[in-house]
Amino acid sequence: MTIKILNASAIRHLHSGQVIVDILAIVKELLENSLDAHATSIDLVFMNNGLEFVQIKDNGEGIEEGDRLCVAKRHYTSKLSEFHDLEVIQSYGFRGEALNSICVVSDKVVITTKTKTDPIAKQYDVNKEGTISNEKVANTIASSGTIVTLYKPFYNLPVRRQLAQKNATSTMKKVQELLTKYALAHPNVRFACTQSTNAGGRKPSNNTWIKPITETIETSVSILFGPRLADMTERFIETDEEDPILTVDVVLPKKNSDPSIVLKGPENVFFYCNQRPINYVKSELKDIVSNIRVRYKDAIGLNVDNNQKLPFIYLDIQIPPSEYDVNVEPDKTTVLFHKKDRIYNIVKKILDEIYPTKMEKFFNK
Repeated sequence: MTIKILNASAIRHLHSGQVIVDILAIVKELLENSLDAHATSIDLVFMNNGLEFVQIKDNGEGIEEGDRLCVAKRHYTSKLSEFHDLEVIQSYGFRGEALNSICVVSDKVVITTKTKTDPIAKQYDVNKEGTISNEKVANTIASSGTIVTLYKPFYNLPVRRQLAQKNATSTMKKVQELLTKYALAHPNVRFACTQSTNAGGRKPSNNTWIKPITETIETSVSILFGPRLADMTERFIETDEEDPILTVDVVLPKKNSDPSIVLKGPENVFFYCNQRPINYVKSELKDIVSNIRVRYKDAIGLNVDNNQKLPFIYLDIQIPPSEYDVNVEPDKTTVLFHKKDRIYNIVKKILDEIYPTKMEKFFNK
């Protein structure tokens, strides 16, 4: 077979299938767009587990009129202009790939947006190339914000669509877990998720989950996981004395907490870098989770080997973008850190304060 270049449509489909692998990936990208737009209220709606449509509505800044023609085009982004900008970028997204990839794998995408200076919102139909095919006036946004609605995701990828149908229930559970991760790290943002089921033309049944705006992460813990768990945890914020650009913010179980309440599975761990959820299992810092587990269980006199459950852990590493690399994998959940030892030292200092070892207890008498 002769070697030849792929046509543009094939290239788009192949690449988009890597960026947007499932409905969970769609939610993550749209959610981060809303947070990057400084939204304080984000509503997600799923019809038939997202197989019919997925919609996200926020009250963010909206899309400037001059940016709308290219907002869904591939590799168009307002976040950076050259590679070195990654050293200072604070946003979740920056590659300019997600929205275009969503357009490629969806039957239809509609974007409605309004900035505070716009007299009225406008609605745009976006085709698979990320080009606006139609626009009209809309009255669905009062002040400012954006609504993105995508219909029949993966309709043109039969195997991916079939897999999405098969895994619909587990996917929605993962969506809820994802929302919880962002809701916990953003107490100042209201999150809502509605799952609707359209049963044969009858009135859709709705199931809605809401996390209101809270003043503190501690309050968010209480709302998301219950007051019993919240009462058994405490928050510590520690800044590196030698390197004050590095801060670690944690919520961990108190040393006298009830293990039957604070010990669960891996879903009990919330690991972040600048409020960005990261996969601690793939992280260079995964030993931190193991250390916390050992120190907590030792403090309450629980045999570490006989119980593999993990204590509740909220840990956010706050550090300038120049000190870590998030551009490792497409989903940006794997992060490389330049100052791993400094981070470990801060966490150790916190653990020594919460869960002093037997020797430390002896000297502190």
